[in-house]
Amino acid sequence: MNQHQPANDINEFDYFALSLTQFKDSIDLAVLNLNLTYDELSDLWQDKQRMHFEDDSKQLFKQIHAFKLKASKYKKHLKNLSTEFNLVANDENIDNNI
Repeated sequence: MNQHQPANDINEFDYFALSLTQFKDSIDLAVLNLNLTYDELSDLWQDKQRMHFEDDSKQLFKQIHAFKLKASKYKKHLKNLSTEFNLVANDENIDNNI
């Protein structure tokens, strides 16, 4: 078995869950900024490309929403794996100290 990080260090599962949270937060911020600037522009932009953009963005936002829901499930699973990982690492540390 590979050498584990000390229990007080963030493990790979926690680190990935944190990265996933940060990614979700950055998506939320980007979508918010895009919506705000689009709202400001919407009265000026009145052509077929605007309708295409709206259709494309609606599809994208549905996919983003679905990903965010799945990401929450992944984070819960990663949290469980992290707990198991820490228990194994602690057991190995105890065994090594005996």
